[in-house]
Amino acid sequence: GFGKNIWTGQTVKGESVVICSYDGQWKDNAMTGRAIFKYYDGSVYEGDFEKGILTSEEGKWEWADGTNYKGMWVDGYMHGQGRFLSATGEFWEGQFHRNCFHKHDGSWIDLSARHQASEMASLAKGDAAHVPIVRVSNALQLNEELARITRHDNMVPFVVADTSCLPEDATVLDWVEGTDQDTTVFLKFVAIQKQRHHDYRSRFYNGIQKALVAGKRFSVVFEPDEEDPEAGVPQSQALQEFFDRFAFPLEAFDPRLFHGRQYPVSFLPEDRRQEYFLVAPPPPPPSV
Repeated sequence: GFGKNIWTGQTVKGESVVICSYDGQWKDNAMTGRAIFKYYDGSVYEGDFEKGILTSEEGKWEWADGTNYKGMWVDGYMHGQGRFLSATGEFWEGQFHRNCFHKHDGSWIDLSARHQASEMASLAKGDAAHVPIVRVSNALQLNEELARITRHDNMVPFVVADTSCLPEDATVLDWVEGTDQDTTVFLKFVAIQKQRHHDYRSRFYNGIQKALVAGKRFSVVFEPDEEDPEAGVPQSQALQEFFDRFAFPLEAFDPRLFHGRQYPVSFLPEDRRQEYFLVAPPPPPPSV
């Protein structure tokens, strides 16, 4: 019959979060038949399932950026006749094999991996045209805006401190709720660690882990050059110097993508990983 299932998670503060939802046919208590599946990262699949696995003669998957695939699915893969349309307008139509497209010259291209690379390039570049600028004059306003920007705008706030607003000997971190030394990384310090070939990655990994476990903010602090403050932040503190797939993933700068694709699981201690999802949802198309 027809039914709806909602997968939820719970924050350490007890807040319930909808991870994904399934609206469609069921058979023998398994997702089987036509359905619509919505993921937390904004992806939507409309097509058939077979015992919880994407298997369809004609199913459509659309990613949050507008990229979509419409065609055959087998065992969770784009497999068979189909059409893949990227957000930039490029498209591939023909035979697919486990997410790979068979080109006219006989070679294969992994479109799932290609799309993932495109997502990362878009995140790294950013979109300055759609970044709101908000000015606040006290700690209450700052924390309200931080919450709104993160939860509703799906953005990571970048805070620029104006010393005219701060009390003497205070820093912007004194205004931000839920920050402490364990969940804050000072880029000036880790840049020195990197230059000396020390383990700087663990600073990011441990900071993200402690922030997730405690329900606090993970903060990254830029500091100007003491000898030439007017020159701004030195290149050694540029974020691209520190991105790491396992310790400081670029996906962290897209909150819905980071949480919707279960990245926090790899940061949580072993005894806390089972708490992240009450029930594991079907995964998105894998890269092969």
